[in-house]
Amino acid sequence: MKKLLILACAVFCSAALFAQRPTAKKTQLPAFFNSTLYVVTNSNPLSEYNTLIKDAIQKNWRVTQFDFITIAEFEKQRFDPQKSFLIYSETTFPQDNNPIPFDVLSIVLGGNYATVELMPEVCSFPVCVSDSDGDEAYYKLPVIIGFLNQHVKTLQTNPALLKDKKYAWHVKQSGSMAKKTLYLIAEEQLPEFNTAQKIKAVYNGKIVFLAQDELANLIKKRAINSAFLHKVAPLSDEVMGARCYIIFMGTDNALYHFGWHTISEKEGNGVTVKIWKTIAARK
Repeated sequence: MKKLLILACAVFCSAALFAQRPTAKKTQLPAFFNSTLYVVTNSNPLSEYNTLIKDAIQKNWRVTQFDFITIAEFEKQRFDPQKSFLIYSETTFPQDNNPIPFDVLSIVLGGNYATVELMPEVCSFPVCVSDSDGDEAYYKLPVIIGFLNQHVKTLQTNPALLKDKKYAWHVKQSGSMAKKTLYLIAEEQLPEFNTAQKIKAVYNGKIVFLAQDELANLIKKRAINSAFLHKVAPLSDEVMGARCYIIFMGTDNALYHFGWHTISEKEGNGVTVKIWKTIAARK
């Protein structure tokens, strides 16, 4: 299914670089809030992404009206300044030591822009590495969309957050994660932190390890007082120089940490001791 999605998106977003796309201006926000958000779907009608993104939007998007369109419809409508779009695109960061493609969700504004890369961006969020199986990350879409809804709503009163690509304001507002149960998947952790006992040395919150399908079920049920790791990084531990996103979120859409580091001998492919200590110190 992942390859089908990439092929379907290639017609308009295979070269999209959310690191380089211009940020929307404060003066463009009023039109955005009065627009309809058009969610661009995969051309495969049986795509799991289509099912899950539609469900996530219908249950979690409240800031503007919304509708769903195909890639072909997007190509015709993207020039309309009265419309905004949620697109799923492949993104690379040429400045990285080892630039690899990531799949991101981006909210962009319509208008007379020559290419998709020039469409102003309201916000973006990494979903998975492009050459991985996206199906293994799509179960997190309800929380990702829920968070983006909160972020966009906040822009109404605090438009300065347009430039906050790491969502630092939301992390500060969420405060400590220690009162929530943190659910982790062992395979996503560094060897030195692949058990609750090992993590206890640097973080005192309650930790439970579980399988991916169990975490998916917790997110689906919106289990209370629960948080989880959204790691977006290459699957191989040997991809030195690549980017590794470490994002901690709550099932209530709270954001407790959003950052990335370059995979190296000093900082491995996972939650480093520095990140654990940063989270532990947060009040």
